Amino acid sequence: MKTSTITYGQDDFGLLEKTELIQNRPNPFSTETKIEMHLPQEVISAEIIIYDLQGVQLKTIPVNNRENTSISIQAYELEAGMYLFTLITDGKVIDTKRMILQR
Repeated sequence: MKTSTITYGQDDFGLLEKTELIQNRPNPFSTETKIEMHLPQEVISAEIIIYDLQGVQLKTIPVNNRENTSISIQAYELEAGMYLFTLITDGKVIDTKRMILQR
């Protein structure tokens, strides 16, 4: 899966802001995990999509906040196993990472 880096306008320090997906923590998890990301204010739409290893889309989670934000995944939402999660902003794949749910 191809990933993109999207940079936006300068922040208060003259640095370009970029969209970033951070590895979920804890990983592996058994009750709850947190997926953190940085989304510049200019991002119009953002979502996390969870896939199984066969590429079947299982869940789409809209991300409504910007800047440093996160979403939580509860273990009861999925079966035990390995999953992929992808951050998509404004229709572009930013990054994909793996997470493991243990029972």
